[in-house]
This record gives sequence, C-alpha cells and structure tokens, in this order.
Amino acid sequence: MKNNFNIAITGSNGYVARHLRKFFSSKKIAVLAISRTNFQKYKLEKKVITPKFSKLDILPELKKCNILIHLISTTTQTVNKNHFDSTVESTKKIIELCKICNIKKIIYISGLGASKNTTSGYFISKYLAEQEIIHSGICYTIFRPSDILGYDDYLSKNLKKQIKSDKIIIPGSGKYVFQPIFVDDVSKIIFDALSKKKYNNKIISLVGPETITFEKYVTLFLKNSKIKIHKIDLEKAYYDALHNDNVLYGVDDLNMMISSFQADFENLQKFSKLKFTALKDFL
Repeated sequence: MKNNFNIAITGSNGYVARHLRKFFSSKKIAVLAISRTNFQKYKLEKKVITPKFSKLDILPELKKCNILIHLISTTTQTVNKNHFDSTVESTKKIIELCKICNIKKIIYISGLGASKNTTSGYFISKYLAEQEIIHSGICYTIFRPSDILGYDDYLSKNLKKQIKSDKIIIPGSGKYVFQPIFVDDVSKIIFDALSKKKYNNKIISLVGPETITFEKYVTLFLKNSKIKIHKIDLEKAYYDALHNDNVLYGVDDLNMMISSFQADFENLQKFSKLKFTALKDFL
C-alpha cells in the first residue's frame, strides 16, 4: 500500500501510543509525535513536547499532516488531574488545531463503556470527547476498546508487582468478565483505518476473541506458579480505593472490572477482515 498520509499522534508517550509508534516505525511511516512529556523518538519521527498544547509549538508541524490519532487520556483522577480536563478539554483543543491545519481525519481511542447512559466519570469524559469529535465536522473513526493488553500494560505490571510479594489480590468474586485485546492488534486496526473508507465516521468496539473472567485471567497469567490468590471483599476494595491513593486497584479500575463490558467480536472480525491474536499467544 502506498503511504500517502502524514500522521500526527497525540499522547505519544502513553502505553498504546508507544506501541503504535513502534508499529509505524517498522512500516517506515513518518510520524509527528506530540506529547506533554518527553520521550525517546524513532528515526522517522518529528517530536513535539508541549505541556499545554501551545499553538506556537504544534501548528508549524501539524500543518504538514492530514490525519491525527488522538490518544490523550488519563485513567486516574486527582485534585490536580481530572478526567474532564484531561480528556474533554484536551479534545476540544485538538479539534481547534485540526481545523486550523485542515486535518482530514481524526482517529480516537475511547473506551468500551462509553455511552450516553454511563455514570462513570471516566466513561462520561470519553463519551463527551467522542461527541466533540463527531460534531466537529471532521471525518472520524472512534474505537471503543476493552482492556488493551501486551507485555507492559497497566494490568500486567500490576500483577507482576503483586507476584513479587507472593500474593495476588482479586477484588470481589473475580467472576466479572472482560474481552482483552492485544496491543499489536490495536495498532493493526488503526493502521487499517488510515486509508480504508469503510472506517469513516464509524464507532467501532475493539475486543479480543475470548471472553474470560478476571479470576481465570489471573490464573493463566500466573502460568502454574504457586503464588497465592487472595480475594478481598469488594466493599473493602472500594473503601481502600477511596481513602488511599497507593492501592492496587483504584475506583475507576474497580468500576471497569465489575461492569463486565462486552461486545461482539465476530462483528469486529467480519468488518475488519483482520486476524486477531488469541489470549494464550500474548500471555
């Protein structure tokens, strides 16, 4: 395929963005990598560090692009950092810059629980950011992923940290389910959406081939090791998350886990015609 697009990526120092940038580098695709914090760039990248999305910092390079992949987000809230500012307000700024620069398409990574009916602060912010993009007048593709897992994702790092203490904590029953998708598969489908019109102005759920309980996932992750699994009362897990910022699972983590968000993988595979990685192959 001829790569006749110039790509900008916001949130370039984030987990998904790091893998996506590596994927693009392997394809020898040049990228304008935009981040609020510093990072190590690939050979074909132009790096822009801009903590407040300054027009002065971004515009000269963004004007050379025609597609923007928007990956800015936060999974935790503090007094100084909240979902609305990080997700919604940053999206408004990005849309304004895209209009100035005549960007032709925005690809946005939202979340599987985003909807007009959600009561979760995290997913409310995702849904509102989606609405800003949809009503911007710019062509878009919005992906709503389940947990995006790989080798250095948040959940894997959390479990590895617990393994070092010889005990894994599972909040509640552990019977709630999710459909994890491999991070490299996310990179592949974003790449596919760059040039194929079938993705235009679509909201697409991104889920992996298997639905699995959290307890079963932890068991597979441990790979027959003798690490003890300890279940704690869900009410206690929420109490700890609300009263301590140094916990294994924050409030938003717990909300996402017990919500058991699911989508139809067969529809995704039929639509994309891509091959997705089985759970056993990336654990």
